[in-house]
Amino acid sequence: MKRIRFESKFIIGTLFVLTLLTISLTTFFSYKLHQSFTQSTKLQDKRTHSIVLADELRQSSDDLTNFARMYAVTEDPRYKLVYNRIIDIRNGDEIRPPGYQEIYWDLEVLNTNGVNLFTVCVDEHGNELGRKVSIEQLMHEMEMDETELSYMHQSKIQSDSLALIEMEVFNIIETSTDWKQKIAARERLFDNNYLRLKSKIMKPIKEFYVHVDKRTHAELDFEAKQSKWYIFVVVILTAVTLVFVSLMRFTIYLSRLSNRKIERKRQYLESILDSSCLVSRADRFGKITLVNDKFCKVSGYRESELIGQDHSILNSGYHSRKFWTNMYKTVVVDKGIWHNIVTNRNRKGDEYIVDSYIMATFDERGAHDGYISVRQDITELMNSLQEVDKKNVYLEHAAKILRHDMHSGINTYIPRGISSMERRLEKIQKSIDPKSIYKEWRQLEAPMKLLKEGIHHAQRVYSGVKEFTNLVKKDANMYKETYDLHVILDNHLRGTAYRSQVQIDDLGVEDVNESLFCTAVDNLIRNGLRYNDSDTKLVKLYRQDNVLVVEDNGRGMSQKEFEELAKPYTRKSGQKETGSGLGLNICVAIMQEHGFEVTCEKIQTGTKLKIKVK
Repeated sequence: MKRIRFESKFIIGTLFVLTLLTISLTTFFSYKLHQSFTQSTKLQDKRTHSIVLADELRQSSDDLTNFARMYAVTEDPRYKLVYNRIIDIRNGDEIRPPGYQEIYWDLEVLNTNGVNLFTVCVDEHGNELGRKVSIEQLMHEMEMDETELSYMHQSKIQSDSLALIEMEVFNIIETSTDWKQKIAARERLFDNNYLRLKSKIMKPIKEFYVHVDKRTHAELDFEAKQSKWYIFVVVILTAVTLVFVSLMRFTIYLSRLSNRKIERKRQYLESILDSSCLVSRADRFGKITLVNDKFCKVSGYRESELIGQDHSILNSGYHSRKFWTNMYKTVVVDKGIWHNIVTNRNRKGDEYIVDSYIMATFDERGAHDGYISVRQDITELMNSLQEVDKKNVYLEHAAKILRHDMHSGINTYIPRGISSMERRLEKIQKSIDPKSIYKEWRQLEAPMKLLKEGIHHAQRVYSGVKEFTNLVKKDANMYKETYDLHVILDNHLRGTAYRSQVQIDDLGVEDVNESLFCTAVDNLIRNGLRYNDSDTKLVKLYRQDNVLVVEDNGRGMSQKEFEELAKPYTRKSGQKETGSGLGLNICVAIMQEHGFEVTCEKIQTGTKLKIKVK
């Protein structure tokens, strides 16, 4: 049988146990049914033997009467001997011959040559067969109940009373010489009194028959009911056993079907593994015993060139001895799976890089007998990562140059120039009549204000650029503080030309990087105003539980469109507004760096951008 999963094994095992249980119960109740049938047979036998004993008592009384009358009429001593023999056998004083309960005294047991009544049946050694047992003892051995014993006892007492009359008649016949007295004695064996006493013997026997029949019928009815119950239980248990066996077979069938599916999946996965990974086996000495086609293709060797060779044939010399010692300790000593990036050398001498998984194999005794290796060729990936690392270095360098150059202009030269211009204008104002230069001064005041607000906003933008480029550094962590979001966004937008188009409600308090967070939200606000065809362009900022909402009344954008436009350098087809396609991508990246999640919902009057902060 194919391998069965744990769930199927559990179900089959449970059904097997239940089947054994039902079979055991079926066997037990079948045995009880057999016992019931046996008991019914015993009851029938007991009834038969009881009736036979009762009939023997009746028959012995009739035999005594017959032989007593025969002796009284003929005065033949043989009849008296038989008479006495019947009484002695009934009382247990003489051996009871085999077959005595059957027809016995009606056969020719007397011969004309002499009387031989005491050796009726002998064995091959001349020993008389049978045993001395009274009829009362036989009744007790039959385990008759008290009522039955009472009936039989009454009948025997009456029979013994009748025997006393018969013995008196024998005595008169044997001792009297008066023929009239002998005739009177004989008549006593035939008169009404004798018949009345004879009837008293038969009445308890009749009642005994009736009682035995009733008792036997009651016991047989009870056993019949028991038998019916046992038969019912056996039938039910047999049906349940068949159901369990059928379920077990069906479960095994389903398990086999499932195993076939699993086997097909395994073969499919093996084919994928074989076509995409380098698979090899080696003995415990490192000699190659098996390689797949992918292994040969990447290494450049034929299978025949690899089998029997040590794995060092692929050694590039790139890794230290400690590197391979650690592999051996992991897979053989610790019996784990070793995973690492390995640089090998192919047949041509070129290096290739594989992501390796190596494990040891062990025989039945637990002794190490080999290795299994599964490798993935990641040469192109590693080369691509190296190229990305180079580009990241270039990007980081460019960000440093950008920060340096922006810092000098925004934070040094322009502020100093504005400050110098203000000092000179104040000096000119003091040295010249104010009335003569008022008009010119008023014309310079507005541009000066714009320059100050512009440089203030530029400095905020620079601060955001500085924080964002800091994240390029390895293992960099974003600096955050607890801010009132309404306050920092209001300060950030105060110097912009579109502040009046932004409505900011209470946004609560969060831990954020002020520059980056404000830059990201500002980008969302500008997008909501820029891609807006409404006559009254408006963006609302408000909070719903743990969600910050940026809602505009523009064209509207779905979640699917948002996910597409959030990709770098991606713009909507046919869009009239210009742009780089990076703003939304940078905004999402900043929010993710905060641990916030940004989603989009298109509404009837525009777009809801939701920033989940907790």
